[in-house]
Amino acid sequence: MTQSKVAELYDRLFHFEHKRKVSKQYPIHKKLSHSFGYRDIYEYIITTEAITNKTILDAGCGVGYGTALLAESGAQKVHGISISTAEIRQAVKFQTHQNLSFEVACFKDTTKESYDLIVCVESIKHSLDIQIDFDALVKGLKPQGRLIIVDDFFEGKKNKSLSNLMKKWELKYVLKEEYLKTNAENFKIKTTDLTEFVTISSLWKLKLNRFMSRWIMRKKVFDIFEGGWLLDELYTRGLMKYKIIYITKQ
Repeated sequence: MTQSKVAELYDRLFHFEHKRKVSKQYPIHKKLSHSFGYRDIYEYIITTEAITNKTILDAGCGVGYGTALLAESGAQKVHGISISTAEIRQAVKFQTHQNLSFEVACFKDTTKESYDLIVCVESIKHSLDIQIDFDALVKGLKPQGRLIIVDDFFEGKKNKSLSNLMKKWELKYVLKEEYLKTNAENFKIKTTDLTEFVTISSLWKLKLNRFMSRWIMRKKVFDIFEGGWLLDELYTRGLMKYKIIYITKQ
């Protein structure tokens, strides 16, 4: 797996999703079902984290849905990056705030000590080298800055569904909370489990979706979405957890 292959994966996903979205600026991450009204992880972050007057990096911003929310919530400046040229091209179309900008870039391009807050939503699992990318992100923080990582964390023993997921998405490794804790041992860390707010489908429904879609999707597109269904299956089996990890630079 190479950086260009990861970019190609996101480009393909964009071209498929974009044709089917009513709004052309849309979340590419999970929807939440929260009793307090949160429907999106960025809404959760904005509500629970100090945003006002902060300089923020949205690392893995997609088409800029969450990036725009951060910009509208009192941030001094918000910069969104993605390795997908197609995503950034679309995000720039919604660059209506003076404090909002976008760029085609990867984690290791993060500028040293530039941000009060870095948000990384469902993107670090596609890292080719978590040590290099984590180091780049924390170096991008100002002193006392905070890195917020939200992602799917595997808990359990490796099985066929996990192996198939890694193959479909060409993942170099499966993301585990312990990996981040090992890399962040010199930082202040806090973890919140948000799995209860994730909609989890039944196994029969997932299998039916995969069976029906196999006949109507092109193979390259099907492979991307099959990875998503395999991920959902791991949630259904209780082997995946949706967590938000706060890492504060000392």
